[in-house]
Amino acid sequence: MSILETREKALIDEWETEMLVKALRKRTVQLYTTGLSREDMKDIYVESVSSIEEAILASVESHGDRDIAVVPEGPYVIPVFGPK
Repeated sequence: MSILETREKALIDEWETEMLVKALRKRTVQLYTTGLSREDMKDIYVESVSSIEEAILASVESHGDRDIAVVPEGPYVIPVFGPK
């Protein structure tokens, strides 16, 4: 993160990473997907959930707060490409 803080402008696609880091500093970020393996999930620093419904219920129970944010797609989603 220190590299990001010393620049005036973000590199292409770096903005998405910066926004994810901001969110991770404040809260837990959970991800439901059927398109990534457990191995892939290790590299993106979010918590994998197997059920959206269970994750929401657990969050409300844990925090006592019914306010949640759901980001189905967009700049908080970081695409990763690599050889299989």
